[in-house]
Amino acid sequence: MPATAASTIQARIHHPSVSLKRTSTTASRRGKPSKIANRISRINSTSPSCRTRPESASHLAVIAVLTNLPDSGSAFNLAREVVNLRLAACANVLAPVTSFYRWEGRDEEATEYPVLIKSTRERYAELESAIRANHPYSVPEIIAWPIEHGFAAYLNWVEDETRA
Repeated sequence: MPATAASTIQARIHHPSVSLKRTSTTASRRGKPSKIANRISRINSTSPSCRTRPESASHLAVIAVLTNLPDSGSAFNLAREVVNLRLAACANVLAPVTSFYRWEGRDEEATEYPVLIKSTRERYAELESAIRANHPYSVPEIIAWPIEHGFAAYLNWVEDETRA
């Protein structure tokens, strides 16, 4: 790509312990910054809420939890239940996947429906109990990850919607 046709986008990632600078190059046919470059620049300069949460906020309070169910009906029921109980702000029933695993000494293959749940550490124990109570498997997959970075307004919304 010719240097004259390139524009540089700089996005800073703000975090109490890290300050990273990422540079990428984009170009349009006329040598002007691309629409996406202009949009990123505008967002970064006008919206502090798109950065990670300040240290004073409840850092790492939001989690993503994943479980797989054997059919769409049980997946939809579980998703509705955890949101209705305010154990989750949001639950997404994802497209079916094919899972390969070992169970009781045998290789297995099954179609499963993943449910991605957004909640908080504070509600995790209750959420896990609700998943286990509403799950048809005797040993359901229930795994959680802390959300380290994200759109502050969304993370605040998750916390607000899961308060008991």
